[in-house]
Amino acid sequence: MPGTASGTGYFGKNVLDTARRLGVTNANFSIMPFDGGFNGASSQIAALEQFHSMLITAFGWDSATAYAHEGVSMMNGRTDTAEHFYPADFQSVLDYAHQKGLGRYTFWSVGRDRACPNNADQLSSICSGIAQTDGAFTRFTAQF
Repeated sequence: MPGTASGTGYFGKNVLDTARRLGVTNANFSIMPFDGGFNGASSQIAALEQFHSMLITAFGWDSATAYAHEGVSMMNGRTDTAEHFYPADFQSVLDYAHQKGLGRYTFWSVGRDRACPNNADQLSSICSGIAQTDGAFTRFTAQF
């Protein structure tokens, strides 16, 4: 689901409401906290906390159960709205995911998990647009 500063927006809320109404309990509900004015781990973690509250409200879960059904799918490097996420951001969100017991931690996309030529700050489907070592972001997902 799209991530917003309040967790998720209209379409994400509709997914949660529909799942609750139909009695569907997905193994995981994930937000994508990028392309919405995010920059860095603190904004992503804040969105995850808001989404966590939404899961508790929507399904009546306790906190631990909500975290176990919560996930995050991030963007590595530069996004199409010129946000930037660095390995340090991924480490902070990974630490949060481990601490809280999130059910999913992943990113978009492995095909971009390398620096662009000359470390160019550019949007690309084949490189991240930031200075990094090859596979830096994949290593965080592997740790999860």
